[in-house]
Amino acid sequence: MASKTIDSKMAVPHLTAVALRVGLVNLAMWLIGFAVSLRVDFDTAVAFTAGVASGVLNLYLYMRIVKKGITKPLEEMAGFIISRYYGKFFIIILLLTGLIWRLKLNALPLLLGFVGTIMATIVTMVFISRKEYI
Repeated sequence: MASKTIDSKMAVPHLTAVALRVGLVNLAMWLIGFAVSLRVDFDTAVAFTAGVASGVLNLYLYMRIVKKGITKPLEEMAGFIISRYYGKFFIIILLLTGLIWRLKLNALPLLLGFVGTIMATIVTMVFISRKEYI
């Protein structure tokens, strides 16, 4: 089966709607995780919140890269997305390292919050894609 081509003018509003759904799911995940981590202790809840915030920043940067990338000509698209992706990667690594090293946040809840946003996003995207394409 041939894949559909996507017009960039049509895709940007669709990406915004998807980002809103993903944001709401991540908010629910943060509320549940914050309540659970608060039962452990306050420092764990702070580290979890910092991890979720880092994960949301990561997803925001992904969305910016995709929104700008799909408006580029096809020949420039791959190079644009790859170069921005590496920049985003180093920003996130520096942020996580700084949170652990400088602010002395517990690494486990920090990474659980970060990975939690990624997993919540993947699950949400699977449900969105099943709803729209099946």
